[in-house]
Amino acid sequence: SKKSKAPAGPLDAAPAQASSTPLPERTKAIEEAWRRSAGAVEILDNARPLPGSAPLSRAAAVEDADLPPVARLRPVVEWPYGYAMTDQGLVYETKEGHPAILSGPFDVHAMVRAEDGTGWALAISFRDLDDRLHIVMVSRADLASGDAPDLRRELGSKGLWLGSGRTYRERFAAGLAGVVVNTRALLVGKAGWHVNGTVYAAPSFTAAAGDRIGEPIIFRGDPGSSLFREAGDLDTWRDQVATLAIGQTRLLFARSIAFAGPLLEPLGQEPGCFNLVGASSTGKTSALRLAGSVWGGGGPIGFASTWRTTSNALEGVCAQHNDSFLGLDELGMCPPHEVDAAAYSLTGGSGKSRLKSDGELRARQR
Repeated sequence: SKKSKAPAGPLDAAPAQASSTPLPERTKAIEEAWRRSAGAVEILDNARPLPGSAPLSRAAAVEDADLPPVARLRPVVEWPYGYAMTDQGLVYETKEGHPAILSGPFDVHAMVRAEDGTGWALAISFRDLDDRLHIVMVSRADLASGDAPDLRRELGSKGLWLGSGRTYRERFAAGLAGVVVNTRALLVGKAGWHVNGTVYAAPSFTAAAGDRIGEPIIFRGDPGSSLFREAGDLDTWRDQVATLAIGQTRLLFARSIAFAGPLLEPLGQEPGCFNLVGASSTGKTSALRLAGSVWGGGGPIGFASTWRTTSNALEGVCAQHNDSFLGLDELGMCPPHEVDAAAYSLTGGSGKSRLKSDGELRARQR
């Protein structure tokens, strides 16, 4: 088992499923996430509709627990006059009274935005001809550009049928631009703490504390680009993985480091790194694999990566593991001059300052 479905930290007797009582302290958010499965917060129970709108209910939610949390949301959706979503797809009734099918069927789940109030988008999902589920964020900015060609290319590439012709394209974009959905969700694009430490997000789970506990949280990113995974169960992880560290000080140290990342920001501590030194075949890689099992796996050396990269590429890898755990194997594969540059990225907590094309500073990666 590469990763428990909910390994708790520290290794206590916490049940696999906890109650949905609001978390009193933000530092408990990550522990709550470890005890729960994907979508840590019970978003179906706690999603908050807009004032005056019908509340989201259990009866309106899909019962398939294998669906991503956002795809289980079934809020109240109001289409503009003349539009309707049917089993055949999005339909617009023409002046002549004839229905025009603009696209294949899809579901609208929430109106999402980033924590700074930008990036407003609709979260929609649909299935392609192979019955594969696709979740797409339909940007409001894309809908502002006529018939939204970039959006249509993305939807078409993922298998959604779209009507052709200028009138069909423009009406499809107008329908999405005018739809009203009663549920808000927070969109996050990288791992770690967000919203002043009240939200913790990773590709495989999210957790919230305080007044954010009732809000759906959506992690935006390519699931295949990270090794965050969930598999097995907590008891199996304890019995078959965690127990391997009993009496082994180096393995206990590595396992403990894996749980430390999310605690640094709430405690106001700086990040750091540790180098395991020893001869070949003495357990250094095994220690990384054990520590990585807390967070995921699936790569050649589990959740860990190698030093065989440039300092610029390593900066992106570090950002993917923000506020969590990053294990790097085979230091000898990295050129010495790259090691010096990488050391600052690993211990400084942020990447280099870079300019945009217009001369303004980009936000540093954390």
